Amino acid sequence: MTSIRKKMIVTLLVCLCVLFAAASAALYLYARSALHDQFDESLRTKIVSFAKMVELEREGKIVNVELEFHDFPLPEYQPSPDCEYYEIWQVEGSVLARSSSLGENDLARIGAGREAPALADIVLPDGRQGRAAAIRFHPKGERQDHMSGEGAEASTETPLDMVIARSRENLDLALLTLLCGFAVMGLLLGIGMVFTVRWSVGRGLEPLDSIAGEIAGIDSNDLSRRVTTDSLPCELVPISRRFNELLDRIESAFQRERRFHADIAHELRTPIAELRTLAEVALMAGPESGSMRVSTEGTAGAFFRDVHDIARQMEKMVNTLLALVRCEAARQGVTLETIDLCDLLRNIASPHRENAAQRNITFDLRLPDEALSRCDRTLLSAILLNLFGNAVSHTPEGGFILCELSTGDGELLFRLENTNDQLDGEDLKQMREPFWQKDPSRTAEGRNGLGLSLVAAYAGLLELDVDVSLPKPDLFAVSFNLPAA
Repeated sequence: MTSIRKKMIVTLLVCLCVLFAAASAALYLYARSALHDQFDESLRTKIVSFAKMVELEREGKIVNVELEFHDFPLPEYQPSPDCEYYEIWQVEGSVLARSSSLGENDLARIGAGREAPALADIVLPDGRQGRAAAIRFHPKGERQDHMSGEGAEASTETPLDMVIARSRENLDLALLTLLCGFAVMGLLLGIGMVFTVRWSVGRGLEPLDSIAGEIAGIDSNDLSRRVTTDSLPCELVPISRRFNELLDRIESAFQRERRFHADIAHELRTPIAELRTLAEVALMAGPESGSMRVSTEGTAGAFFRDVHDIARQMEKMVNTLLALVRCEAARQGVTLETIDLCDLLRNIASPHRENAAQRNITFDLRLPDEALSRCDRTLLSAILLNLFGNAVSHTPEGGFILCELSTGDGELLFRLENTNDQLDGEDLKQMREPFWQKDPSRTAEGRNGLGLSLVAAYAGLLELDVDVSLPKPDLFAVSFNLPAA
């Protein structure tokens, strides 16, 4: 079964995680690009500044360069664990100058840019990962102005290549710190999102839980309750109104059905009583009564006895229907009193034990010395009468019936078992329905399928949970608990 709550939580968490991941990745890439650009821009600025401070001197065929900061060495280019490097070459390859931090080593000579410095990742002489900038430039030189006789500085015609390099450990460390920060923040936000989303979804679905609770309290015994719409969100108001309208129609249908059952039962009750009375009078009138001559031993007597029995059976069915109507309409009263279940069971079981003996059925009654309970004697007697009657009627000849009453934990457990040769598991689901019988042809004499319906109705009034089961395929059992007095 699909859960709206679970689906909403999963969907929101996935969407939020995707959005956070996308935003974090975009922010990280932007920060990474900005740090790289800042790092590269500092290298470009530095190498351009260095190029402007390089002077070229020639002594015959010997070419020398002089740096303006030579007399004041820069500390970052001195040997140290975090030093930087520079190196200057002639185009043909001879080294003109290098930083003290290089010692006898050389930097990787990358392709030099002519208009703007070229940048590349390299491995520094000490093994660290670094970033280098390279430029090809024309240094300043000395030339003699023959017209004025004064010396003047001018760019030489001899191009030089320069490379400066520095470690990128700080840059990589900053990027790693940023990445770890995003990861930790993502983890904390993920945990927070789980609790926030669960709380938000749960709070948003509270009206549905409220409606479910109200609907669960509505049953066929009380259809007057309705789902309140005053505090519901606007999305649920139309559904609740339609449900209330459906309840109105169902309540009307139930009321019509109950009135119909009650009317039928009342309408049948009087003619059946009259029919029974007439049969009884005819049977008691003797061989001659006025113009009617009835022989109690002849055909007419047998006829009136059959009429009498049928009238009694119909009267019993009508009385049962009236009892069911009273239970459904909540008009059946309940009077609690302290009763001894052992005495009640012995009195009710006595005639049924005699009927069972006539059919060679073993009837075993296992009761304690005394078992007191607070219950309605009339309703409980009706329940037990129907259960014992069903057990005797449906137990095959030669079978057995066992009635047990045990005590424990402040309750009395009643259990009735009998041999079964008809029922199966599917029958247990519908055997409490009115007029249900296992035999579709309804050939069982004296049975109308209302006994267990009346048991269920009275048990509901007494708040008894009647359980029917098949412990074994050939064994049927009915059990319920009663509160001990």
